Amino acid sequence: MLRKEQALRLPKAVLTAFLLLASPSLGRAAETTAVTIDSAANLGSAERLALAGILSTPDGPGPFPAVVLLHGCGGLRPNTALWQRFFTERGFVTLAVDSFGSRHVKEICNTSGLVTWKMRAADAFGALEHLARQPTIRRDSILVMGFSHGGGIALDVTSSFRLDKRAAQAPRFQAALALYPPCGARERRDSARSVPTFIAVGADDDWTPTDDCRALAANRRATPPVDLHVYPDTAHSFDNLDRPLTYLPRALNRHSATGFGATVGGNPDAARAVQADLDRFLSERLR
Repeated sequence: MLRKEQALRLPKAVLTAFLLLASPSLGRAAETTAVTIDSAANLGSAERLALAGILSTPDGPGPFPAVVLLHGCGGLRPNTALWQRFFTERGFVTLAVDSFGSRHVKEICNTSGLVTWKMRAADAFGALEHLARQPTIRRDSILVMGFSHGGGIALDVTSSFRLDKRAAQAPRFQAALALYPPCGARERRDSARSVPTFIAVGADDDWTPTDDCRALAANRRATPPVDLHVYPDTAHSFDNLDRPLTYLPRALNRHSATGFGATVGGNPDAARAVQADLDRFLSERLR
């Protein structure tokens, strides 16, 4: 069920999806709660911004492993609830973070600079710190998963690029899971990595190209090596099964000749494949 505490407003479509997927009749029962967390304060700003989040906890006494979920440039979407169900069925707590609501931003797909990479890294670390304080959470088993823009953040907050700025005693993510992330930024591509990293991309992605993620996976400073999966005949945002293949003419895209335009759309085959691949990754690399 969905239980509301004092929390900031969350997107209605996302809350509806969580209500439907949190039903005990659909799998392992989960309690889903709207919560407020604070972004971290150690990434260039002394302020700790209050953020809305959705916390889902599987049935049982715990303590549980946990996953922080970071949305893409369009904000929280129903696919977040699908991943909440995936993880709670496997005994994980999930915390989906809304980086846009408190900043009064609807999206950053068509505009730049409203919500920066540094801001979102602070949000991810804030969610990590929130979970690490909970007695029902295993502090040494908190992962981060991101989608598109959020996937880039998941890669950043588990690399030396961001971790070098963290206090030695601060909690750290134990793995990064990134779906169709932008892999091309130099700091992201070349930074040292010391936790298991899972990346899934579509072979036909024209927004976050596969070749950039292949280059990141080839980085010899990644120990253990990056686990990269490429799905054929698959575009960007392939786990958003409510969205047919669509061209977005206004989307900012540095890989386009005009600087604009990208193709997105769900692919059921790729969505099933990534869940199977992620199950193997969790079993072989983290358990």
